[in-house]
Amino acid sequence: MPDPGRVGLVTGAASGVGLATTRLLLERGHHVIGVDLAGPPGSLAPGGRLAWVAGDVSAEPTWAEALRVADRAFGTSPGVLVLNAARLAVGTVLDTPVDTFRQVFDVNVYGAVLGLQACLPGMIARGGGAVVVTVSVNGLLAEQDLAAYNASKGALIQLVRSAAVDHARSGVRVNAVCPSTIDTPFIQGQLDSVPDPEAFRREMEARHPLGRILRPEEVASVAVFLTTPEASGMTGASVVVDCGLLASPDFVTAARA
Repeated sequence: MPDPGRVGLVTGAASGVGLATTRLLLERGHHVIGVDLAGPPGSLAPGGRLAWVAGDVSAEPTWAEALRVADRAFGTSPGVLVLNAARLAVGTVLDTPVDTFRQVFDVNVYGAVLGLQACLPGMIARGGGAVVVTVSVNGLLAEQDLAAYNASKGALIQLVRSAAVDHARSGVRVNAVCPSTIDTPFIQGQLDSVPDPEAFRREMEARHPLGRILRPEEVASVAVFLTTPEASGMTGASVVVDCGLLASPDFVTAARA
């Protein structure tokens, strides 16, 4: 049986930051349970150190199955948890239906709550563990026309802080990584919702001081760092990875316009 601290569970593992995180953990010798609505991508073949659960993170049976798979494949519940699954909705608070708010919160917030409720008991019983939640800069500063998404990410920041202070004395560290725009299929949904996707992409790139948007691997490397002994003094933190976005007056102006 592997060391539980070397067994990770990653949600949203089939693409974007989740896929990059899964790959990085595997490269570093971890055993990983990937959870996603989709099956594993062709580049990841389950077996050996990778197990897979196809399911909705906002559904309790998915988490029960994830723990069963972890025990069956690796003989232990995970000691590392990366909560990365997310849902995006475009609109203001007035033109976003309540059902859409619920759908966004179901995945972004309640999916994380269920993950913590499923995995924290094993970590606490063993005297330690590491949790990382992929939040967003939108948890720190709101952008226009993303009311449900902004609200859900703000809630996640407080969930991370609450879990961190509640379970620090049990040896469990809980941190957030807050990226800006990332070049993933997730952001493609936002691009597809506007009349001129290429112009919108150029606008997104231009407002970042580095002149580009993030690569998934850049966010994954920070997320994985937060699970390591090198980050042992960090809990309740919100680590920003944003190509300088929050330091830019242009972003603040756009968000307040």
